[in-house]
Amino acid sequence: MNIQQLQGQQPQIQQQSQPSQQMNSPTAYNLDSIPGDWKLAIIHQSAHKVGVAGKQICLCCGYHICEFQLKLSVDKEDLSFLGSGYPLYFTFIKNCIFLLGFHMMAEGQFNLISNYQGQDCIPKKRAKFEIDQECVRDIVTMFSLANRRKDQELQALQDILTLSSTFLMMAFLIYFRKNQQKLDVFCDLQELTPSDYTVMAYNINQPDRIKQYFEIDLFKLSRKINVKKINLAYDLSKIKEINQIKHNILNKKKSCYINSEYFDERELEDINNQIEEQKKNCDFTGLAFVSFKYERMKSDVIQVAKRQYIAPIINLFTGLNFNEGRMLDYYGHPIYVEVAPEPTDINWDVIYIWANHSIYRRIIGSIINVIVNIILSIVVYLSILKQVQVLGELSNDYHGNDTFNEHYIKVHLYSIGYSMITVFINSFLLDELTRAIVSFQAYPTFSQVSLAIASKLSFMMFLNSVFMQCLIALESGNVYYAGGLAYNMTYFFISNAVIPPIIQVLDIPAVLKSIKQYYYKKYGVLTQQELNELLEYPEHKIEEGYAEVLKTMNVTFFVGPLVPLGYIFSIVGLILFYWSEKYLLLRSKTVKHTPSFQLSSRMTDSLQLIPIIHVFSTSAFKYFIQNNLSLISVIGLVTALVYHFIPNNRLVSLMWDFGEHDEYEKYCDSIFPFNYDRENPITQKKALRRWLRRQHRFEERKEKKMKSGEDYATLKKKEREIKLQLELFQ
Repeated sequence: MNIQQLQGQQPQIQQQSQPSQQMNSPTAYNLDSIPGDWKLAIIHQSAHKVGVAGKQICLCCGYHICEFQLKLSVDKEDLSFLGSGYPLYFTFIKNCIFLLGFHMMAEGQFNLISNYQGQDCIPKKRAKFEIDQECVRDIVTMFSLANRRKDQELQALQDILTLSSTFLMMAFLIYFRKNQQKLDVFCDLQELTPSDYTVMAYNINQPDRIKQYFEIDLFKLSRKINVKKINLAYDLSKIKEINQIKHNILNKKKSCYINSEYFDERELEDINNQIEEQKKNCDFTGLAFVSFKYERMKSDVIQVAKRQYIAPIINLFTGLNFNEGRMLDYYGHPIYVEVAPEPTDINWDVIYIWANHSIYRRIIGSIINVIVNIILSIVVYLSILKQVQVLGELSNDYHGNDTFNEHYIKVHLYSIGYSMITVFINSFLLDELTRAIVSFQAYPTFSQVSLAIASKLSFMMFLNSVFMQCLIALESGNVYYAGGLAYNMTYFFISNAVIPPIIQVLDIPAVLKSIKQYYYKKYGVLTQQELNELLEYPEHKIEEGYAEVLKTMNVTFFVGPLVPLGYIFSIVGLILFYWSEKYLLLRSKTVKHTPSFQLSSRMTDSLQLIPIIHVFSTSAFKYFIQNNLSLISVIGLVTALVYHFIPNNRLVSLMWDFGEHDEYEKYCDSIFPFNYDRENPITQKKALRRWLRRQHRFEERKEKKMKSGEDYATLKKKEREIKLQLELFQ
């Protein structure tokens, strides 16, 4: 090919990069165009923003573009378009604040007042002439248990208040679960989603007979079952390999564009054809999403299947989250069905791993997690042990050279420094390691990913923040002396109340994205898909919020009996955290995945440990400081242990009847903002084109009906039925 031909071919690349052509069909939307169109990327950004959706649709992903932002004062129920997960998340934080407030009124305020009136810690002036191992009266110790450690008269009243507060916690947690289920039903009635009509079936060996099995053979025509749509999950490993080759080709194309060199478009066309061809030949994983005409039909299929009993017990004690689906006989072969997760909650990139060999990954990941936790615990333990040694050296310097005030300042500076080390390990290092482990374990839904991360993080944060410090404090005997446990935990409560909200408001991921956006707008070259991803708001990580709240609750109720000021700091911290989370979600975050009800339910299960933690820590600190353990404390501990093993979800179902609330409307793909075929990477492109065409016709018919007034009676009838259903379960 000569130079003239090369020059004649080169404008083809530049012509694709001409900005902002109005695209009327998804076929005209080229995600591989270089450079990407910033106007189209901004439209895509708006489609993934949290707010009130309009009629305009992003042709890239099929989501409606956000027209209006929601106010910060928006009710949690109005977030139901994100699924029940986010209303339940904010309800979870608010109820944790209420739980701390009730406990503060029932027991915390008595501890603060009685500790303040104690006289067991000596004033600072007298401490200058006393031995170093003394409780010095200051802002920390005057409100701590150490200031009345020798007072035996108030012990009986203290024990009664502790037991009363424990029963109050138990009652409140049951009431919380009742409101939790009520809110989930409310959100389900407010929004129609594909999961309302769909079951997830796995271990299928004959995918071509799925429709026949559910419509005819399962019930032997005794019940009318109508299957509307079937979406199969496939092994994406080979697709990923080809996509990596395509990524290299696109990088080559970008380099040609920057250097004004010729690029043969046929190379990119060939790799795209290979991808489309591979999609037709992908291996079936044995997993299918079967959608029915009515929700009642889905319920019938679930009810006829046989329940498993071994897997839930294993999951309860191991947390490995094995499959708990109900079993059906599929032409002599066992298959398992369960209520399908939302399409946006499915982790399509790893679901083929989950369907084949996720058990081994769960076990190996759990072993790695234990090893990592042990290593980090040793690091924290050695760090705190070093603190104790340094404090001992400072004590020697004080007796030799330093004045009391110099010694006092040095001790507290070292305490603050080592508290910051713990915060760094919990906030950054532990988070990254936990995410890597959970990613390896290949959970099929993002709700299960969030649950695994939140539970692992909250446990390790609690272990590093409190348990190690208490262990060393008991070994060294320094609980309330200068630089001891009382001081360290007070500084922890202060930093924990302030630092997480500040980090949230600073929104470092958004700042980093803004820097990258500025750079690529001035100097860089990206494909349309890369530009769309760059302009998206950072994804909200709900699992980090749950882990932060659980860590705060566990630490507060564990150390609160020793340092009652922690209750106040934690209440203030959770209030700040609540509003910072709400602000970020509504202003600068995107939600790509729909958290399920199970995530909030399992996080509430973790709160059931709080009565045990509180009674145990109260008894332990009293025994260590006052050498006293009463019968009431033992009764409270036994009661809390019994309560922990009571299935509260079953108890709430027996106490309050929420009834069955199946959707009365037919399955209608046009009204769903997402669906399984539009999220499945294998079927996504064709399904999106088909849905956009159908959506256009649907909107036209809707406008005609509204203009003619035909739809008014139907709309009023629907409003009355929804109102009636809401009144029934309230």
